[in-house]
Amino acid sequence: REAGVCRLCGLDAAALVRRIAVMRSRAARRRAVLEACPAFGERGASVLLAQLCRTAWAGHAWHFDHVLAVKDGGGECTVDNGRTLCVLCHKKHTAEQKRGWAAEARANGAARKKRIDAVTRRIDKAIRKKNAAKAKNRSVATCEVETTAGTARESEGEGGG
Repeated sequence: REAGVCRLCGLDAAALVRRIAVMRSRAARRRAVLEACPAFGERGASVLLAQLCRTAWAGHAWHFDHVLAVKDGGGECTVDNGRTLCVLCHKKHTAEQKRGWAAEARANGAARKKRIDAVTRRIDKAIRKKNAAKAKNRSVATCEVETTAGTARESEGEGGG
């Protein structure tokens, strides 16, 4: 559909690959790539530049990008859900998506933690209530035993005197 032309920056990656494929030296390939797309010289692009200069292959110049990410239900590999991106734009776009997904996961994690904390508080409250009831029952039982023992001593004292 796009024939190797990046939908975001307009780089004709397929033409670039055809142009550098006939070059023998990596240095000449590097110069040609940097001339066509100076962004390959920016920080974080050195590995992509090295791959393209080492092997002038379309897969090192452009990628198929899912418009609706696979994670979000766009797993079908149809042309309708795809677009051509140069490797640099694909790397940037994927990094942006990952940052968004991480923020979403943190938000979901915080909400999940909040729900877990609420359940934990309810459980702790129920346990404290149950332990208080047990302590009260033990206290009442102890009082009854002491009262019974005291009454028995009193009656022994009365009967013996």
